[in-house]
Amino acid sequence: MSRALREIPTFKFALLLVVLMTTLGEKGCDPNYIGVQEYGSITGRVIDAKTNLPLSGGYVNVGSLYVTHTDAQGAFTLPKVPVGTQEVTISATGYKPIDPIKVLVAKDKASVIDEPVALTPIAGSTGTQTPAPSPTPTR
Repeated sequence: MSRALREIPTFKFALLLVVLMTTLGEKGCDPNYIGVQEYGSITGRVIDAKTNLPLSGGYVNVGSLYVTHTDAQGAFTLPKVPVGTQEVTISATGYKPIDPIKVLVAKDKASVIDEPVALTPIAGSTGTQTPAPSPTPTR
């Protein structure tokens, strides 16, 4: 085997090492720099502003990747939310939209929205969905 052919794997390894060192740069092995995140969770409750009853089936999200629904008690938990200040959006069909709620998420901790979030029903709405009528067959 010629000397040039034996040096190709060494050259590839050296090139890979240079690319890796350039990519990491000053950050070194900072886990946040290379995509590893630290997470916490967000919990809370949603109620109907008129009746103060729990609101089940509400949508709770942080961005578009972290989404959940409220349970029968109006409670929710968003697990594995990246640490830092996050904007929580809460909505439900038949209720007026509210402004996002800012929540500080800490590593490996549950960040609790202390007060229940009250959603106001839209005028003329009971806040519950009415099923659509069955289609009438045509002849």
